[in-house]
Amino acid sequence: MNFKIAMISYPHFAMPNLHLENGYLVEESSYGEIVSYVDEDALEACVRKILVRIPRGLNGRQLRFLRRGLEISQEVFGTLIDRDTQTVARLEKSDAAVPKLVDLAIRTRFFGRYEPSVSIGEILSIHDGATRFPTDKIVLSHVGGKWSYRFDVPKLIVEITKSQSSGGECLISEATDGGHIYQRRLVISANANVAITQDMEGHEDDRTQFSSSASDLCIAKVATHKSESVLRNITY
Repeated sequence: MNFKIAMISYPHFAMPNLHLENGYLVEESSYGEIVSYVDEDALEACVRKILVRIPRGLNGRQLRFLRRGLEISQEVFGTLIDRDTQTVARLEKSDAAVPKLVDLAIRTRFFGRYEPSVSIGEILSIHDGATRFPTDKIVLSHVGGKWSYRFDVPKLIVEITKSQSSGGECLISEATDGGHIYQRRLVISANANVAITQDMEGHEDDRTQFSSSASDLCIAKVATHKSESVLRNITY
């Protein structure tokens, strides 16, 4: 038997772009590769914690996944949202988005049980799509007997020309997989030779020093979570 250790994709119906850093075993057999996972129930629980934070509407299969994580029946959940069992079953069989109040109900119940420190304001922010959540690549790892996750947010390059490096600011528009649009401000400080990205409330989230002696252009790395084509459309 041969065993492999490397980051692998973790295909999951509830959400894309999950990767395992460790906590799995790939065994070569005469029938091909067989993958097994450490503490698979806890791994699924970790995926639920990610899913409930995604700021886009849940579909029926995701609703069922979260409900089962709460260990309640369709009948009990139906009582909580004032719907009969048949209605819940019909919702869970669909790939369409569930009604917003049902979405909010399952998220609130989930956070209330497993993460009660999360405020209702935070839950509403997620539900309303106002929370930023990078989903390009989510890495799960098994350390100290527990599953955890992190986001691998790509660093994209914004090219700042000599004329732009004299100072000023512009807006960067970012689109998430869920179709939500977020904006950030890119500020160029000529005196300090620094490029700063801020949210729309002025809070700094990235700072990059650049050289004023660059022959053709100066480079500032800006963290984002969507395609580079968005950044090519920067105007001053």
